[in-house]
Amino acid sequence: MTIIYRIKNKIILDDAMIFTGTVNNYGTMNLMGGVYVQNGHLTLGEGSTTIFKRKNNTETRLVLWEQGATVTLKSAILDDKGMVANLATVGNANVNLYMNVYTDVSFGFLNQGTNDATLNITLYEDGILRFVNTTNSLKNIHTDIKIFNFEDNKIYVGNSATDEKLKYFKLYSGEAENTYLGTASVNNGWLVFATVVPEPAEWAMIFGGIALGLAIYRRRK
Repeated sequence: MTIIYRIKNKIILDDAMIFTGTVNNYGTMNLMGGVYVQNGHLTLGEGSTTIFKRKNNTETRLVLWEQGATVTLKSAILDDKGMVANLATVGNANVNLYMNVYTDVSFGFLNQGTNDATLNITLYEDGILRFVNTTNSLKNIHTDIKIFNFEDNKIYVGNSATDEKLKYFKLYSGEAENTYLGTASVNNGWLVFATVVPEPAEWAMIFGGIALGLAIYRRRK
């Protein structure tokens, strides 16, 4: 059975929320430990307040867990210790997890875990996503993280991102797979596409130009 929660005022729990269904927060939500979106949809509405409180001094985190788990962020997540929460994904190969970002949101780090789920991130309107841990912004990145509606200065990964981890970031200029730009590299801490993938027609022009240059060179010789 799908359970739909629409939070208008305030909810306070003394442990992490783990749910299958839909949770829409348009008020204030205080959670110990964080939220695990097992197989459902979490929306943090515009103007809402979501506070993750540390339990036994452990990290607070937002976790996308199973196939189709979706998080929509129209407001940020706070941490009662003055730190930002962390983002983690769980899921086996061929599992797709989704995040829709409409505002400027910071996480301590992104931890893809030890499995092979693909995280699909779509940036809307004023969406900016930051991973601000200066020593380990990206953890266990070993399979695709697809970022749609990508523009410069939209994704921040701190100073610790390496080419080995960034090669799994696939950047798209729109919301379709055919808008693929290339993989990512860091420029002053911001993600930029390292390689623009030419269209087939552009490849034809490139190879045609090379062939023409070789023909001219041989003729001159």
